[in-house]
Amino acid sequence: MKLFFLLFIASLQCVAQDTVKTSVKKQRHRFPIWTYHQKNVTTHGVSLGLGSFADGTNSANTNGVKIELIGAGIVMPFIPQSFVPTNDNDFSKDIKDTLSEKINGIVISASGTVCDCRTNGLVLGAIFHYNTKVNGASISLAMNEALINNGLQFGMFTNCYKMNGLQIGGKNHSYYTNGVQIGLYNISKHLRGFQFGLWNVNEKRSLPVVNWYFGKGKKVKS
Repeated sequence: MKLFFLLFIASLQCVAQDTVKTSVKKQRHRFPIWTYHQKNVTTHGVSLGLGSFADGTNSANTNGVKIELIGAGIVMPFIPQSFVPTNDNDFSKDIKDTLSEKINGIVISASGTVCDCRTNGLVLGAIFHYNTKVNGASISLAMNEALINNGLQFGMFTNCYKMNGLQIGGKNHSYYTNGVQIGLYNISKHLRGFQFGLWNVNEKRSLPVVNWYFGKGKKVKS
């Protein structure tokens, strides 16, 4: 199912995506407007495109503002399986040293981004987000997922494997939480912090209104 979805997203690209590793090639620089669909290019200013690719080594970097005219978030609510892993083994397979994109600044997507990328800054979208790693804030009106989120994750439904910071939503879920969850229903498999909501669940106990735990947990790659 996931492979089918990735092929579907690839069809939205205005430039075909080649998943062969190309990060060893010399990076080219463009200013002030370019497309992030072109490989081995760093855009200083505004990078434009139709959607992002969820798995690949495009090596397209943006220092400034990345704008997705049509984000893959528009189809994600119809995908039955979450991209966020449920155990350390699957997480180790999903997290990679080489990412398709790196963004330093702001990501704006009409429906939401699905990106094998690291964003240092702000991610904004309407329907759904999935990011490999966010250092900053990721905001979606509906669904918001990430492997690692250092900062703020906001959405009606949030899901993160390793959450360091503040998670706010109607239903919040994270495997590892170092910080605070605020929502109607909060779940964390390994919690070091607080949960505020109608019902809060962690490995120690389940409580209404306020819950907490400061277990040692396990160290995972961040």
